[in-house]
Amino acid sequence: MTGYRGAGRTRLLNAAGEIARAEGFEVLDVEADELLDSAPLAVVSVPLHIPEPRVEAAESGASELPDDIGTAPRTGPVLVALDDLHLAHQDALANLRGVVRRLAVQPVVWLLSSPTGDGSHHLEQLLRSVRGRVAICEMPLRPLSDGAVRELAAEMLGGEPSGAVEELIRSADGNPKFVVSIVEGLLDDVPAPDAAPTDVVPAHFRTLVTRRIQEMSPAAHGVLEVAAVLGSSVVPDDLARMLGVTIGSLTPILKEALAARILVAESDQMFFRHRAIRQALVDGLPVPIRAAVHRQAAEMFLAQRGRLVEGALHLVRGARDVDDVTVEILRRATEAARDTQPDMGAELIRHGLELVPSTHDKFGSLAALAIDVWGRVGPLSRVVELGADPSLRSLGPAQAAETRSRLAIAHLMQGDAAAALAAAEQVLADGRSPAAVRGEAALTRLWALLSQDGDLARASADELDERDGPAATDRGPRLGVLAALAWRAGDAAEALRLSREATQQAVANPMTAHGCHPPVLILTSLGRFDEAEEWLAKPADEPAVLGGSVRRVARGHLLFARGRLGAAEAELSAALAFAARAGVGMGTSVAWTVLAMGAVMRGDPGGAARSVRGLLAALPVDGGYARPQLGELIRARVAEAEDDRRTVMEMLDRIAAGADALPGLLLQHPSHAAWLVRASLACGRGSLAERVVAVAADLAAHAPDVDTLAGSAAHARGLLLRRPDALGLAVERHVDPWCRASAAEDLAGALPSGDQQRVVEVLTTALGLYGDVGAERDAARIRKKLRGLGIRRRHWKYASRPTSGWESLTDKERQVADLALQGLTNQQIAGRLFLSPHTVAFHLRQVFRKLEVHSRLELVHHAAGH
Repeated sequence: MTGYRGAGRTRLLNAAGEIARAEGFEVLDVEADELLDSAPLAVVSVPLHIPEPRVEAAESGASELPDDIGTAPRTGPVLVALDDLHLAHQDALANLRGVVRRLAVQPVVWLLSSPTGDGSHHLEQLLRSVRGRVAICEMPLRPLSDGAVRELAAEMLGGEPSGAVEELIRSADGNPKFVVSIVEGLLDDVPAPDAAPTDVVPAHFRTLVTRRIQEMSPAAHGVLEVAAVLGSSVVPDDLARMLGVTIGSLTPILKEALAARILVAESDQMFFRHRAIRQALVDGLPVPIRAAVHRQAAEMFLAQRGRLVEGALHLVRGARDVDDVTVEILRRATEAARDTQPDMGAELIRHGLELVPSTHDKFGSLAALAIDVWGRVGPLSRVVELGADPSLRSLGPAQAAETRSRLAIAHLMQGDAAAALAAAEQVLADGRSPAAVRGEAALTRLWALLSQDGDLARASADELDERDGPAATDRGPRLGVLAALAWRAGDAAEALRLSREATQQAVANPMTAHGCHPPVLILTSLGRFDEAEEWLAKPADEPAVLGGSVRRVARGHLLFARGRLGAAEAELSAALAFAARAGVGMGTSVAWTVLAMGAVMRGDPGGAARSVRGLLAALPVDGGYARPQLGELIRARVAEAEDDRRTVMEMLDRIAAGADALPGLLLQHPSHAAWLVRASLACGRGSLAERVVAVAADLAAHAPDVDTLAGSAAHARGLLLRRPDALGLAVERHVDPWCRASAAEDLAGALPSGDQQRVVEVLTTALGLYGDVGAERDAARIRKKLRGLGIRRRHWKYASRPTSGWESLTDKERQVADLALQGLTNQQIAGRLFLSPHTVAFHLRQVFRKLEVHSRLELVHHAAGH
């Protein structure tokens, strides 16, 4: 075995010895220092019943082995474990080669270990000398994979690492010793028994990094500290200028850092392999020294053409005081970074506002610049907070108008339509506002009105269109408002026409690009997947707050409509995480809606409940994307999956009371009409079912070329009238694969009972479609129906998983455990998962066995600890 330091060679040798002893081997553990002396090889020869070697040449110290050792009597198999072979004396190694050759016919296993690079040639010489005489297995111990690192950390922490902790663990670079040390530090640094260790950054991590780097030469340590201050990328020319040395003298040091895996080379650049290691190096420098290095770096970068932003960053990090020159450099650098490096611009302006006192005559202009930059990257809460700063009163009319307009956009993206409307109207009321700023504010006002007063929004959009005509540079976002209004009114054909036109317009002002996302959602909902994909594939000329949230929501919505449930959930979860960090409310209701529906499809009641809570919180701040009735419908769908009939009936009654909103509600997803009919009939709300069928038919009639609406209408009508022909048409016309599966399932239920072959064929089709989508709950229901017809379909999934603990549970066992933890009986779980109570009991026994618990009460305690 060969491997880098900390790879676990010694631990593996010890584990092998334990296994060998259990199998009846005699085990010889030989330490390296026992082979430092060449003369006695007794540590190996005596236990193996080998006569002492005879020394023939005093000057060399080499020993000659007797000829008959290969026939020495054996009492059983032997394992000889030799660790750190690189430390052994040359003559002892020569004798060892002879012993291995002569014992080739004996039941002896040799486990030899040496670190990579440090004298591993000794091991190579030994292998060459015995190759062909004995079987050899060479085992290089490489860094652990990311999955193995996470598994090791999770086992020690009692939970999956995440966030900053996960990044720290990744910085161990797959070295088991460092992973263990980092996690032990995490556990040691948890302040209280009930604190979550996965949320704590270990205080000893800097010491660990320092210890790792101290294994390198002192020169390398010093160079790496300066390089860490300069940034995450390492440019040899910059480093040489900073240190006043030649590139040639730096070369061996950089090669040493690469070999130690502190740095990594990619293309023509070098980088610190992990941010946490670089940060530990920076933090390890005393503050005065670090600041001095920053000042020297600022002077170097500012003297070079095109490196203003880098120089300004070092300037603000090392500044001792602030003068007008520093403020001007900061302003110019932030403006330069705003469009191409917005995150760097945000960091620059943050440092600037911390350095420049609020009494400085330039503070107001810096605050306005910060509103512009943070409005692009977030967090939007900073924009709103800074928008109330008194220093903004010192701005000139044009800058003040632009700042108020950006503040209005921040309010809009947060979901505060009233504040956005007020700020936009303030800009429009000021006759001194520049024309471009007025246009931006007019669009913000239009989108704010969309969630407050649809009629006024339409009138304002028409007024703008009459004033500017079709050549207006902001026509795309305007058309987006009109498309959204048509969508809400149930005019699918007009919404489709406007959405197509809106997505073909160029975006003149990136700050108003949010106006083009609702049309993309409309295209997806109407089954125009390729057109939506085409728009999403275009280069995004929009701020990061939109790209990271609203655009990702649109992409996740499209993935869901195409039946890629797992990919959709990943995209939407990432969008919501970004939105939470940036403070974006816009579009979040769409994400929560899809996640709730996906959780129902997969049979994840906990996930569905969490998504409903997220949706209900998002609806008040996302009026431009969804109406309150959507929350009632999604609550009803989740409640139906949980057998909560009372909530289903309550939500259906609310939907019936607001029937005027039905057209817009049914357009939200092609499955809504059929689900409402099915649920209404089951709850004795026949009049609502008839109303839904009529509205769905009207929607389809006004947009006859839209297959999605035709499929939805046929599906609803077929359920109400139990018409197989209508349900068959729904299977043909539905574009969404889950909806097609649902229609096929309903078709099977409407077919004559005597036509079993046709029923089985249709159910099998539905099962395949549900399986392709990942709708496990629905697939389980179909399998139950097929079992009732005497047909069994295998649905096993094979996966590599542990043999115990929560990670060892199969998907079905996890579902059973989750429902048991909610207090459901076996009978109730069986009804929820479309299984027999006997099968539920079997799964629960498997859960108990794997978690080593013996009752439901112990399961609750185990889950609380997990």
